[in-house]
Amino acid sequence: MASTASRFVPSFTRPAEKVIRQFIRELGSVDRLFVMTGAGISTESGIPDYRSAGVGQYARTNHRPVTHQEFMGSQHTRQRFWARNFLAWPRFRDAQPNETHRTIAKWERSDRFHWLVTQNVDGLHTKAGSNRLTELHGCGHRVKCMECDYTMSSYYGFRS
Repeated sequence: MASTASRFVPSFTRPAEKVIRQFIRELGSVDRLFVMTGAGISTESGIPDYRSAGVGQYARTNHRPVTHQEFMGSQHTRQRFWARNFLAWPRFRDAQPNETHRTIAKWERSDRFHWLVTQNVDGLHTKAGSNRLTELHGCGHRVKCMECDYTMSSYYGFRS
């Protein structure tokens, strides 16, 4: 794990090998895999989560996510949102999938895999090769016009 990425990984206690083996056995008996992920899966890729003690976004800054209602209701909020995104874009764009993203993408190639749902907007599941997924909150790698539905890559809007 790179030092840049590790600064966002919360402290944890590794499960005992016995627990890991039991989990793998249980997973092997599942007929259909439906996987749900959230922010914790991407911390090892250098994408901070919001709530982890000491290392999450809430612990490190006063910035909070902008709600859809705030975004749509205020030109100032939209300008602030896009300014913050512009500054964070290089790290976000360059983040790479970690072992967990790649493992889930491998699972997708099995007959047992049904679907992946993620709350993350980092696009790392797609970068890892997942196709059968729903991104509940969208993807930060794509920008959609709220008036005409035109969609474009964030790359073109954030080029430096």
